[in-house]
Amino acid sequence: MSPQKPAAVKVPQPESAERRRAHLLIVDDEPTIARVIAQALSRRGHECEVATSLEEARQCLALAPFDAVITDVRFPGGSGLDLVRHVKDQTPDVQVLVMTAYADVKTAIEALRLSADDYLLKPFDLSDLTHSVQRALEHRWLILENRSYREHLEARVMEQARRIERFYLASTHSLIEALEAKDPHTRGHSERVTKYAATIARARGSVDLEALTLGAQLHDVGKIGTRENVLNKPGPLTREEMDHIRQHPVIGVRILSPVIGDPEVLSIVRSHHERWDGAGYPDGLSRADVPLVARVVAVADTLDAVTSSRAYRPARTWDEAVREIERGSGTQFDPEIAEVAVQVLREPPADVARR
Repeated sequence: MSPQKPAAVKVPQPESAERRRAHLLIVDDEPTIARVIAQALSRRGHECEVATSLEEARQCLALAPFDAVITDVRFPGGSGLDLVRHVKDQTPDVQVLVMTAYADVKTAIEALRLSADDYLLKPFDLSDLTHSVQRALEHRWLILENRSYREHLEARVMEQARRIERFYLASTHSLIEALEAKDPHTRGHSERVTKYAATIARARGSVDLEALTLGAQLHDVGKIGTRENVLNKPGPLTREEMDHIRQHPVIGVRILSPVIGDPEVLSIVRSHHERWDGAGYPDGLSRADVPLVARVVAVADTLDAVTSSRAYRPARTWDEAVREIERGSGTQFDPEIAEVAVQVLREPPADVARR
């Protein structure tokens, strides 16, 4: 079967430039000239407003969006170039056309420096003005169309990335469930750790619950790369076997990092075996260098490990697990997290199913 071609990105097709209706502002202190220009452009189908002072022009700009501004240069008490600067600072893609009766090179250079889109000398033929306005509008619409295309394309790419991530995570969850299902000692481990961690995090506060939940669910994914005879060994592990199993946090990050960009989630996977005193693995982090979410999951992971049977020992009671947390406070565990855990998990959660 030949591979399917990716669906084409569909971008709404705009009207032709000739049929588009633009909103234009004409600014001239001579009302007769302003009205003549407005009438000429209205006949081309555009909506025109007239301002006869710079202050009135700024008020119009504050009240409604415009596609283009056509302004004279000389005004009593001010310059149309100040209006050019104001428009371009606020809305750079709005087209600004400057018109003047004075052929001043210095003014023309300043208008171009301020990014004016055209410069017209009075008196001008109205057909020249309408052509100039049409060119400016076409330039604006091209800018907006390109922006719309990029936004639609970026949205499409982001949605595709989210779909890939959801598919990948669903597959990863399935692998974890398959891994746990092979061993009756670990069945349901990730689900229970997630519930214990969420209980602690809610009580403690200021923890990213979304990242914590996903990270706790995936914290042991790296064990996919651990030899089964090591995971299920009934006796003590050799030094080589211990080094091997201590690689699972690194393997987990390697598996997840191509699709998970959240550093909080990845920090749980990598650092849930770090210790408050720095004697953990894989990086030997200590105290606040261990990410907060990983410190929470470390306590939750221990609660479930102690109360679950293993190939090398039977399960212990919940009270014994709580005492383990108390004993490890300040050495293995963040003392604040340990204290919160002991307070809110003195008894096991009633909704946690154990097999």
